[in-house]
Order: sequence, then C-alpha cells, then structure tokens
Amino acid sequence: MKQFLLALLVIDALLHTACSTVSHDSPTTDYALMSAMPYNVETARARERLDKFLAHADARKRALLAQTPYVAVLAATVTAADAYPILRRAGRGEIGDAPTPGERMDTPVYFLLVFDSRTRQMVGDDGVLVVQTPRRGSVGSFGGNTALYIGAGW
Repeated sequence: MKQFLLALLVIDALLHTACSTVSHDSPTTDYALMSAMPYNVETARARERLDKFLAHADARKRALLAQTPYVAVLAATVTAADAYPILRRAGRGEIGDAPTPGERMDTPVYFLLVFDSRTRQMVGDDGVLVVQTPRRGSVGSFGGNTALYIGAGW
C-alpha cells in the first residue's frame, strides 16, 4: 500500500511539472510582475513615444491596431535593485537568469504603460513592471490587458 501511494505521489509530481511548463512566447503569458503608478514624466515620455508610433504607422501597423487597439509602451528602465518586491523575487531566483545574486540585482526591469491607441489615454491608472517582453510588434498580455508591444518605438 505504501509503495502504491508513493508511486501515485511521484506520478502526480511529474504531471504537475509537465503541465506547469509554459512557453514565454505564448500570447496567454502575462508578462507583468506587478503594477506601479507612473510619475508624470514617465507618462509624458510614453505618450510621446505612442504619438510618434501612431504618426508613422504604416498599413500593416494600422491593421494590427485595428485588431488590438491597446499599445504597451516603455516608460522607464530600472534594475531589480530599484524595485524591492522584484529584488526579493530575483534574489530567490524566481526571475532573471543571472547565476549570482549580485548579477540578479542588475536584472533590467521595464516599466510599461498601456494606452488605448484610439483615445491616447492610459488603460487604468497604473503601469506594469516586467522583466521579459515579447518581441516589438508582437501582442502580449500586460496586467490582464492584451496589447501590442512597441517598446520605445517600432
């Protein structure tokens, strides 16, 4: 009986490990680690980048915006050491792939603001902090909002 229970526990652990593996390129991955309120200068910088993107959008980009009107724009870049909750997670090895704790502190953390391209207004009051992003021009989920990621411009 003990061997049977032990075998069930091992099989259960293997199934949970196999099922919890998620690709970072999956459109269902939410890249946000936490939300934060932006400073006015960050909002202005991101809105300026959005305006530049919208002014130079070709037919392909406009077609993407028609399908996904929300746009994720890079507002600032900090390190994990600058954001204490993220620093704790980096210290435990949960984020970043640096081998040593000192290098994990230097993990870049990107502060993104999500805008509605139709109104040029932010979606919500907060932005999101992320460590990984999709490729520029790809769609991803940021704090529950599906948005076209343009970074600092595309």
